Amino acid sequence: MGVEETMNVFKLLVTAVLAGTAIYFITGLMAPLFVPQTNLSKSVDELLLEAQAQLGENSSKEINTYPDQTLNARNYDNITRNVAFTCAGSECCPFLENCTQNVGATPEIIRFFKNGKTTLSARCEKSESELHTCNVYVGKIPAQLKFMNVDAPVGTFQAGETITFNMVLFNTGEVDTTAVTARIQVWEKQFENGKEVEKISYENENNLGSISARKTTSTSLSAIPSNQGSYRIIIRASAENAGYVEDEYLLNVGGEIISTCAVDNDTPFEKKYDSFENVCREKRYCTGCGFAFECRNAWESVSTIPQGWYFDTQRGESTFTYILSPTTNGEC
Repeated sequence: MGVEETMNVFKLLVTAVLAGTAIYFITGLMAPLFVPQTNLSKSVDELLLEAQAQLGENSSKEINTYPDQTLNARNYDNITRNVAFTCAGSECCPFLENCTQNVGATPEIIRFFKNGKTTLSARCEKSESELHTCNVYVGKIPAQLKFMNVDAPVGTFQAGETITFNMVLFNTGEVDTTAVTARIQVWEKQFENGKEVEKISYENENNLGSISARKTTSTSLSAIPSNQGSYRIIIRASAENAGYVEDEYLLNVGGEIISTCAVDNDTPFEKKYDSFENVCREKRYCTGCGFAFECRNAWESVSTIPQGWYFDTQRGESTFTYILSPTTNGEC
């Protein structure tokens, strides 16, 4: 083989190596463009909106993660809420420097370091100032309490008689929860200066310790109505970093735990755009209800609503409740 032929072969080899190297880098740079990426900011906004519509309850979504993506909690604060970030489980570093996991989180910043998948969750509670305090969790689904069953007593009761509620609590999350408490409050309807008011007449609390992820525990709470009349009973379970869950019951001493509340199908629904919360607000009516939660529960029991729609647990009256749904450019 001559010198010229040897040079030609060498040139072809160099060209092939350079072409292969170029293809490797180009495909490496272009590949992420063809992988569907979650719009992180939109996902966080949607989760927070859901969490504000169902206070105390967790909303979750699985997302794809990519290096150098960053979220700032201050971008999600507004006049209705204050937002903080936190890790859920060991899959997230509670710091940003030298993190070896896919993601790290401080109260102000979430930063992703690797390609992978993780779960974003949000949960909100109302503070004394009426501002919603919201946590956005990253990693596993955080601990969340739920009533699997509440065995409410029925029958005729007398003043001073002990009335017992038996219940099963379920931690629906992927993280253990601690400092679980179950509380009962008895609100008595009274009249003062010709107006009906409610006052707490009895309160009791059980400390239940911890509930492991996806596990249950059982407990019972008792109430002792002191007088004849009408009572509203609130059963509430809460825990550190696990939200809360509530059930309410009406009790007539000398009668039964009953309700005459019913949905009103004769009055047309009213649907309007709520610019303050950027949702569609549909108003549905009830008859015979004594409290706002009764009207809401009546509609929840007969309604099948699309995914992304929620009953408003904060607004409503004994005669109507609201269903919130997403909006497109302010149209409902």
